[in-house]
Amino acid sequence: MNLKRKNWWIGLLLLVSLILAACGPATHSGDAQPNLPGVESEGEEAAAGAAGDTAPSGSSGGGSTVTASGLEYVELEAGTGPMPQPGDMVSVHYTGTLEDGTEFDSSIGREPFSFTLGQGQVIPGWDEGIALMNEGGKARLIIPSELGYGPSGSGPIPPDATLIFEVELLEVRATPKPTDIAEEDYTITESGLKYYIFEQGSGATPQMGDLVTVDFELWLEDGTFLDSTIDRGTPYTFLLGSASSLPGLDEGMVLLQEGGRAQLTLPPQLADGSGATYVFEVTLLETEAPPTPTAVDDADFTVTDSGLKYFTISEGTGTMPQAGDTVSLNYTLWLEDGTLLDSSAQRGRPLEVTLGSGGTIPGFEEGVMLTPEGGKAQFIVPPELGYGETGGGIIPPNANLIFEIEVVEITSGQ
Repeated sequence: MNLKRKNWWIGLLLLVSLILAACGPATHSGDAQPNLPGVESEGEEAAAGAAGDTAPSGSSGGGSTVTASGLEYVELEAGTGPMPQPGDMVSVHYTGTLEDGTEFDSSIGREPFSFTLGQGQVIPGWDEGIALMNEGGKARLIIPSELGYGPSGSGPIPPDATLIFEVELLEVRATPKPTDIAEEDYTITESGLKYYIFEQGSGATPQMGDLVTVDFELWLEDGTFLDSTIDRGTPYTFLLGSASSLPGLDEGMVLLQEGGRAQLTLPPQLADGSGATYVFEVTLLETEAPPTPTAVDDADFTVTDSGLKYFTISEGTGTMPQAGDTVSLNYTLWLEDGTLLDSSAQRGRPLEVTLGSGGTIPGFEEGVMLTPEGGKAQFIVPPELGYGETGGGIIPPNANLIFEIEVVEITSGQ
């Protein structure tokens, strides 16, 4: 799910875009559902206005109407609950197809998809279309390319594609607000972190370098709601003290024990450099030591013609991936000194990549193509197959990268 939000918390969830991109952002986000309606299209920034800004040009009852923006809205079943307003949290089930009937994604059989309406978290056609529904209703949204993924497309969605979504609006609820705490009850640290502990917790206390799993709700200082792992139903795991974390969040976590809950106000110098102050309400669910790479003798690696070093951890029984295939896989990434950088396995959300699309660094793609479905492997990507002399993001210059992957599923591109 490559959400439109360009702030740090989505950057963390999409760290793989920094890790694997061959040149610029990767085609896929590293989330388990890369084709959800949150994928950003070229030029949609200007189009992503608040939901409900454009009313249907036809009647508000059943049948089909076309809005001024070009969205076609077909009411399939009238809802009896409230109509969502910008800023409301909405939960939906959906199935997305192309005009030829090809299904590219569906939430059916998974948890419902939740997002904040009118915040640009989804493609413009969704923000507009969901705002026309009532809770409990079902509708078909026929979304032209300019309200969807635009001329670039995304993964299985081709450029300039018209998208057809059948959606059911399951729930509408007001955006959560931060807990109101008296100013004198806060503690402010020397760094400027402002915090209040609701509950200390009784489990282990995390240390820098540990993996922590948290649930959080997040706002700007003015109360603007940004995100919630609780609404997504997916706790977030990250590495304390890593280049991809936030200093204020790191500092706040080591004040808690497992089971603890706190409100943390991160001033700009402890946040993401955007100048914003963030307010978290966070629960520390678990802390653990980070995983380490499987020990492999250098003589046991196979070295390919390109210079990739490859070792099979366990044999797979499925097919070998080919160019054009979409591969769902779990991965963990370290630097050569054992520093953990990222892990989809820890997040519990496999990465999906389309081989041959140029969306990942060459060494990663080569390693994946050597691993059959069900197989596990370790491979070492030299700088010339990764980020070279300059590095990129949290990757230092001239870095050898250690990947361990498990190929979960291969979908043929034929």
